[in-house]
Amino acid sequence: MREKRLKKAFLEHFDDFKAVSVTAYKTALHDRQAGQEIDLSPLEDFSTIVVLALSYPKERPAFCGEGYGYISRYAHGRDYHLVAREKLSRLEEICAKEGIKAKGAVDVNPLDERLAASVAGLGYLGHNRFLIHPVFGTHLYLATLLLDIPFSTKSHAQDSCGDCTACIEACPLKALGKGTYRVKDCLSHLTQCKEPIPLEKGKAFRKFLFGCDICQEVCPQNENIRPVERNVFQSDKNAQLPLMDILGRSVGSINREYAEYAFAWRGGLILKRNAALLLYGQGLTDASFEIQEAYEKHKDVSWFEETVRNVMRALKEDH
Repeated sequence: MREKRLKKAFLEHFDDFKAVSVTAYKTALHDRQAGQEIDLSPLEDFSTIVVLALSYPKERPAFCGEGYGYISRYAHGRDYHLVAREKLSRLEEICAKEGIKAKGAVDVNPLDERLAASVAGLGYLGHNRFLIHPVFGTHLYLATLLLDIPFSTKSHAQDSCGDCTACIEACPLKALGKGTYRVKDCLSHLTQCKEPIPLEKGKAFRKFLFGCDICQEVCPQNENIRPVERNVFQSDKNAQLPLMDILGRSVGSINREYAEYAFAWRGGLILKRNAALLLYGQGLTDASFEIQEAYEKHKDVSWFEETVRNVMRALKEDH
């Protein structure tokens, strides 16, 4: 009876969920990361990992064109970390009333959420490194809830990418392969890392200011998905941003305006660096002066200085 009440509560706050025992997760993790030291201390005193899924819409506004940069679809609307955390807090309270110790987390999490989800049977891991759900495709956020009791669920029927290599072929920097992933060649990673970006990779910055949706957009498993429509995750005017505006604003101003968006978590300077790369990738050489101004303001930050200096050098050569 208690398990039935819990399952009802999970579906009142999330769109789907599956559970895996801590033992099964540990086995899968060791198999995947053989030879690596893994910190499993956060799992002490817990028996079950419940992986919860919250879907988000597929649609996005039409691209405004050169001079703008898209934000990856998962970061539209209110920051999903904030939304999921509120839901997890409520579930923790419900579990406590049932006499169950529970601990929720979203993203900032020592657990490999996608691995736990695949072992639990919530979906399967595609070549694009996303969990692919039978109803929501790749358009879902994952959160976990650790329980100190055994808890079981029935897995979804398992699928696979089969012979499809659409995402591998479409990846602009060829970061994907069958069973392989080169994170330093992933455009989404590059837009978020605080490291110098070589210009040969920066040339791939054409549309996306933050993140990259290419491998999701070409995935056939996303063609007929049915995400739950929620106003909180709908696209708004900040689904794409004017690059010159970002480049000319202060970091503090950017951080304040976009504080409740998931794309702001790495800070405004990341967006300013990306805007310079995007202006170069789009061939907008008239932005040289604005890029130079931004460079002078932030050249004390090594990863920004090296990246933008190379952009400026390339722009001069193009002239």
